[in-house]
Amino acid sequence: MGRKRPRRRAPQPRSQAGGAGDVRAVYRGGGVHTRGEYSAVPCGYGHNIPHRLRYLLRKQIGRLLFSLSKVRIPVQICFCHIRLNRHNTDTILTHLIKKTPGKAAESRFRCPISTAMRITELPQFKVIESVALSRADGYKTTDNNIYRAHPQDGPATYSKYDGKGPLVVRVFSFSYRKGIPEDPSGNGGGYVFDCRSTHNPGRYEPYKKLTGLDEPVIRFLEDDGEILKFLDHVYALADHHVNRYMQRGFTSLMFCFGCTGGQHRSVYSAQHLAEHIHRKFGVEVHICHREQHIEQVLPAKQ
Repeated sequence: MGRKRPRRRAPQPRSQAGGAGDVRAVYRGGGVHTRGEYSAVPCGYGHNIPHRLRYLLRKQIGRLLFSLSKVRIPVQICFCHIRLNRHNTDTILTHLIKKTPGKAAESRFRCPISTAMRITELPQFKVIESVALSRADGYKTTDNNIYRAHPQDGPATYSKYDGKGPLVVRVFSFSYRKGIPEDPSGNGGGYVFDCRSTHNPGRYEPYKKLTGLDEPVIRFLEDDGEILKFLDHVYALADHHVNRYMQRGFTSLMFCFGCTGGQHRSVYSAQHLAEHIHRKFGVEVHICHREQHIEQVLPAKQ
């Protein structure tokens, strides 16, 4: 008699998404504005979700929990469901708790997959809104703070520069050959913009003896257009800075424009920024074209 051939097991049906034993996430029901159902579905087992899901969790996760409990490794498992059969979930939880007697606990809360709840609303991510009333470092604090800080950060330190006002803006033009101007306010300086990347009218004979305040030089620079794009970025920075200084009550702000000789491009840029700030914010502006020995004051508007 020959050996009896073993019976060949019938092949398991496979789904289009993967082979038997693979796990994929499936969304069933609901729409963009309605609740649906998320669940883990073993590919190749059809749609008999409750029975196969119980088998997968009880056999595989149960063994893993039992092994980890022996070496005292804490484990946290989250069952995310919205409309699954509650009886099936309770059966799984009961089985897993029995696997680790005295070491497992159960917590129930709303599923974060729900469209009506965000992950930050879970209990463990709840933000504590208690306000710190004092500083541990002992620094003096202030009530005049224009910034929106987190309540737990406590009050900001007191600044002797806040609330002094009014603001005075100083705008300089200079030559890089003779160095950057010093800040007469004692604050250590401010913005320094390099105009040497723009088209230089000083390279052409008709403009050599003129400055950035003269009409032919102004027409040359504006027809070229490069310095206008340069100043658009400067205006954006200056507007934000002046506005913030006025809010905090600071008294001094400095802008410097430099070029090769301090005669054409820097003079044009400094003059136009000063007029822009005075026209938009109405603050007092001091203009100094250092290499041309020209000074001008634009008084504050009442």
